[in-house]
Amino acid sequence: MEKASKRLIEKWNRKLKLSGFTDIENADGSLKAEIDPRTLANAMQTKDIRENYQARAEEFLCNYRHFSSIDRKIWAAHCTGLGAVRISKLLDITMYKADTTLFKLRELSGLSRKK
Repeated sequence: MEKASKRLIEKWNRKLKLSGFTDIENADGSLKAEIDPRTLANAMQTKDIRENYQARAEEFLCNYRHFSSIDRKIWAAHCTGLGAVRISKLLDITMYKADTTLFKLRELSGLSRKK
């Protein structure tokens, strides 16, 4: 690599570091352990996130008083770990109904994916 390219890369690496940027890749291009989904470090982090989500979802199920009958059944099934497709088959509803209800209830519970 020529000197000008190296200097440019070093310049931008300094700028990124100063901005607080943390690269998810090692110098060889492989993913860092805490990011790589195949590592124990990431699995533990993901497990904690899932357990927190699960606890908050169950709390919402117990405390929210404005569920319709079908919404409560959908959210209860979701709290057991089922997704929209399996919920729709279990409750004999459309996947669209299960998915839109889950979206609505995630928003109400503060568990929306969009944050």
